[in-house]
Amino acid sequence: MRSIDLATAVSEIVQAVETDHGANSPFFFLVGAGISYPSVKLAYEIQAECKAEAVRRGRNLSPPASNPRALYSHWFETAWPSAGQRQKYLRKRMENVVISRANFRLAHLMLKSSITNLVVTTNFDDLLTRALTLFGERPVVCDHPNTVDRIDPRSEDLQIIHVHGSYWHYDCCNLKGEMERRAESSATTTATMAQLLDSVLLSRSPLVLGYSGWDGDVFMSALKRRLTTNLRMNLYWFCYRRAELETLPEWLRDSPSVTLVAPPEPVHPRGGSAAGGDVLVQRLEPGPAEVPSLAATKVLDGLIQALQLEAPLLTKDPLGFFADRLKKSLPGGEETGEDAYALDAVLHQVEKAARKEANQEREESAIETLRSFQRRSEYQRLIQFAESHLDRIEPQYLQEAMGLVFTAGVGLNDNSDDEIRAYDCVAEIAKRMSELDAGEPASRDWRHAQALFRKGVALGSLNRSEDAIAVYDEVVRRFGEAEAPALREHVAGALVNKGVALGILNRIKEAIAVCDEVVRRFGAAEALALRERVARALVNKGVALGFLNRSEEA
Repeated sequence: MRSIDLATAVSEIVQAVETDHGANSPFFFLVGAGISYPSVKLAYEIQAECKAEAVRRGRNLSPPASNPRALYSHWFETAWPSAGQRQKYLRKRMENVVISRANFRLAHLMLKSSITNLVVTTNFDDLLTRALTLFGERPVVCDHPNTVDRIDPRSEDLQIIHVHGSYWHYDCCNLKGEMERRAESSATTTATMAQLLDSVLLSRSPLVLGYSGWDGDVFMSALKRRLTTNLRMNLYWFCYRRAELETLPEWLRDSPSVTLVAPPEPVHPRGGSAAGGDVLVQRLEPGPAEVPSLAATKVLDGLIQALQLEAPLLTKDPLGFFADRLKKSLPGGEETGEDAYALDAVLHQVEKAARKEANQEREESAIETLRSFQRRSEYQRLIQFAESHLDRIEPQYLQEAMGLVFTAGVGLNDNSDDEIRAYDCVAEIAKRMSELDAGEPASRDWRHAQALFRKGVALGSLNRSEDAIAVYDEVVRRFGEAEAPALREHVAGALVNKGVALGILNRIKEAIAVCDEVVRRFGAAEALALRERVARALVNKGVALGFLNRSEEA
């Protein structure tokens, strides 16, 4: 099994497409539900909704099997017995939802076909199509076996294949049996998704993103057939969690053509000098910290940065972009007399505004520079610019700047000095907003608390427990008396994590006192998130008491 990190994978992929891209690309993207989250719910969330609907209607039948695929299929069909009902359910949850960040990033990558012009997806939503349309491109879409002839792997067109269908059709494949039938080839016709994928896999290798691999579906079945012989170019499978390295099927993991890309090993803090201290640390339940992950957005950000892609025209020159789109769509009504809605006048107004904007010779504003870095996924440069040009950001843009810098830190998500500096910069912006009475105080405090909390998590992951404790104390000092639910969650989380950090330092009695403080402050809370924090604190107190041989109290 070959396993590499994201930076190595990005380097290898970019090298492979230096001379071959677009229709000649050796790759295509295979994307799953992870690319549309959180705009579209994940399978386990849909399953929970369907189970609740089935139980509400008195159809609480025991599932025939306990594996995730069987459970999902069982509860979906039990809640919505007819194909039309299932399609209506999906449409209600997918139509007109906001386009996810990962879909925007993937659309950005596809604009110039820098990596590939072909995406295969197991998703039912149309978020990628909508993102491309918003950026000015219309892809060829295949979402049914009867439309497979639309797809030509040799074409330069942007192409999207929905292997299980889309929410627009009632015959989309949700259930186990439906997906197995979709995976079958045919002896009488080539108009099947299975044979289309066989054709694509002959010449291209997938870059798998946001997909956990449902054994037996049409993609996994086609891939298993293809991997009986070596691929021309390596397949890159991006794992959201490192644990997936062991859960993927052996035929996939052991193939010499497959490269698995995983997040780093989880950090297991070590602290204290007393014998057995490590055992205590392993048993403590942390608060809402982050297990290392490799989200679809992080992968796409890495590719955009490495390719040094320009920002989409829509974001650089929105008026010029809109004027061009109007011009291409209008019939030239003044000459032909066909301008039934006087749209030429609209076009002239937009062009006039675009010219006025272009003719304004002024230095680019600081906020626009930050936006530009964000669009190109240049997070380190964004953070550096914000730190050194904070005084140039006009008061009305401070709140937006705070969001951009925070997003840059989250985008890095690597516990680096740059990430920590991003959260420090957010704190500086919050201070300036308070001094200038700028922005919305509630939004400012929420973002400030988020930044402090994530800084504490990052410091803890770097075994800088003393520094992490100081940051958690600052969260409590600043927001400990806040009544807003979101701020109370951050305070509770900070206290739980402080208790864990104290345990790491073998300061057990202090850790117990912090656990008691969580219970005192939030023990009567009804919010689920706060109840979870209290439960963690109680578990940790019991562990700490047991470590002190106070078993009866534990």
